[in-house]
Amino acid sequence: KKEEAQFRQEQREALGPDGFLQLRQFERTAPLKLVADAVAGAVFDSEPLTTDRAETLIRVLANNSPRFKNGGQASLDDLDLPSALAQLGGVLTPAQLGALQTSLAARNAIRRLNLSLAKARKAEGN
Repeated sequence: KKEEAQFRQEQREALGPDGFLQLRQFERTAPLKLVADAVAGAVFDSEPLTTDRAETLIRVLANNSPRFKNGGQASLDDLDLPSALAQLGGVLTPAQLGALQTSLAARNAIRRLNLSLAKARKAEGN
């Protein structure tokens, strides 16, 4: 903790107050940028995701994450997906919304699989 606090202080000094806030915001939304990248990749050939739409996607997802609202890192685990999708309906094209839903569904399937594997390993160890 002490080393982390010192590192953060050095970042503040190097970046200045505004730069440090931008860095923190970037760090807090990092998981959501991966989602935006997945959507952009999925629709690249048909309906490319513009920078403005990607930023709106990230902002809407972040604002629908209670962890983010409480000052923490945005999380897909606590995302209010119905609300986010409703807000994005007027921003993203149907293909982009479909790519978002597919990306999130795949991520959830992988998470459930990993949880099942962890439980199985734990059961084998008992």
